[in-house]
Amino acid sequence: ELHLGVSTLPSSDTPKLTLGYLHKQSIIPIEYCHLAVETVNDTVKKVSANMESLAGIDLSELLAKNPLRLMIRDNGKNGTLAILFFDEKVPQKYLPIFKEWLSRSVSNFELRQVESYAFRYLNSTTIDKQGDGTVQYPIGEHPPITLPSTVFTQTNHSVAELLQREVIRLLPSGKPIIDLYGGFGVFSILHDWKSKTSSDVIESSTESVQSGREYVTQNHLKTNFVKRHLGNRMIPEKVLHRNKSVVLDPPRAGGGKKIMSQLNASGCKNIVYVSCHPAALARDIQLLTNYKIQSIQPFDMFPHTPELETVMHLTTKK
Repeated sequence: ELHLGVSTLPSSDTPKLTLGYLHKQSIIPIEYCHLAVETVNDTVKKVSANMESLAGIDLSELLAKNPLRLMIRDNGKNGTLAILFFDEKVPQKYLPIFKEWLSRSVSNFELRQVESYAFRYLNSTTIDKQGDGTVQYPIGEHPPITLPSTVFTQTNHSVAELLQREVIRLLPSGKPIIDLYGGFGVFSILHDWKSKTSSDVIESSTESVQSGREYVTQNHLKTNFVKRHLGNRMIPEKVLHRNKSVVLDPPRAGGGKKIMSQLNASGCKNIVYVSCHPAALARDIQLLTNYKIQSIQPFDMFPHTPELETVMHLTTKK
């Protein structure tokens, strides 16, 4: 995900429209991302090269508060999909400009309006689009899942596959699981393929839930999806009591006191916690006083950065 905004580069004192990664208050242009597949890097080069089409156009009104966000995704079909997000109502005069810029670089793109960049994966409205707005994401050795443009997936496919294998390895075979903050249900789907079970996925994103439901219907799985925002509501008790193993993969802030306290009192025998923020993980597991740690496996999802994915397996003390 790149930022488009006005930034002053170290080599110049003149503010310039720049596309790159945000560092503090500056945008650092990039030519190549070592985590991205080649199709994504090729699109980044093309989009950057075509920045000339935006030169001379006054974008100060649009960029007054925040840089724009440009997400470039591998679409799983030997191509890419670009999504340009706006967090303000876009004056009509800008739309043809950005459509022309993107159409020079990528066949598939969307322009989307969001209330806040923080919720761009959960709630956005398509203003305009061109081409195919879906991506295909691998589900192990099984058929891939088709997802809308804004459904979250991991960027580093190879490490994500290793992480998924580790989670499935830790779950007892033949028993359904609860998959909290489950997205489109990758852990539950993989587990249910293997164990012929009927697991429960709890997720707040409407698009993720719809995609997961369509996939399990098409592939005759029995995975169940519950749309619920766990930041505001608790885990349904009937779901919690039906299962003895829990996978939770919360956002960076962690599971939080209410959810962790509910899990601590649940009596579930296994908890597999997938964390993208070690500090939040450490804070959350202090609330699991009825559990003991069996294993901790880190995954270097973003090499040469402080970001670290961790899979922790806990079991009841009794």
